[in-house]
Amino acid sequence: LIGVGMMNYAVIPFEHFLVVSSVLMLVILAAFPFILRKDPGRVEGAGFVIKKPDALIWRVGLIAFCSMMCEGCMFDWSGIYFQKVIQTSEGLVAAGYVAFMTTMALGRFISDYFINKIGKQKMLVLSSALIFSGLMIAVLLPYFQTALFGFFLAGAGVSSVIPISYSMAGRSKLLTPGIALALVGTIGYTGFLLGPPIIGFLAEIFNLRASFAFIAIIGAVIGFLATEGKEKLQHA
Repeated sequence: LIGVGMMNYAVIPFEHFLVVSSVLMLVILAAFPFILRKDPGRVEGAGFVIKKPDALIWRVGLIAFCSMMCEGCMFDWSGIYFQKVIQTSEGLVAAGYVAFMTTMALGRFISDYFINKIGKQKMLVLSSALIFSGLMIAVLLPYFQTALFGFFLAGAGVSSVIPISYSMAGRSKLLTPGIALALVGTIGYTGFLLGPPIIGFLAEIFNLRASFAFIAIIGAVIGFLATEGKEKLQHA
């Protein structure tokens, strides 16, 4: 709220960041006395496991990687896609982003209901199908209504993947929940960071529609990973 207020009053970036960082420092100092000095669940010597990797964690991490790559693409490039490919009016450039974010946010509230109904593995396959079909609709039918519908589907597909991934990570039999979650989170956010520059690179070589088709394929990989690891994921 502080940041939004300063933006409305056209505060210069240096002063903006200075105020925000000062407020955050005060919050940290206020919270410091309540921070645990020692983690009671910590395992001495635990760290990034390389010698004996948990196959389930690596598979779940790759699923998170693909999902976060799709999210990163939509966060950074959905507006540009509507501007350059759909060629919509300036006031509607953000429509695709809003459509994606709306169903992604809504899906994270209601996805538990469907997960309990059909199971995590099937939900991942369904999510993958939604991401792939949604983005391919936007690629093959680059019109405002169809692209908007496609982004709605992609948002719904992305919504449940990360919550499922973190839930599965916490059930690792070889790693403590904290380390497993950290590992999956690290792999996942690597995809979030790599996605946007990859989109830009492919757009320079081919075009933006080809870039989004590539991300659609990445979304389809989630279903492949969930299907190939069916036995492991069903028990996670």
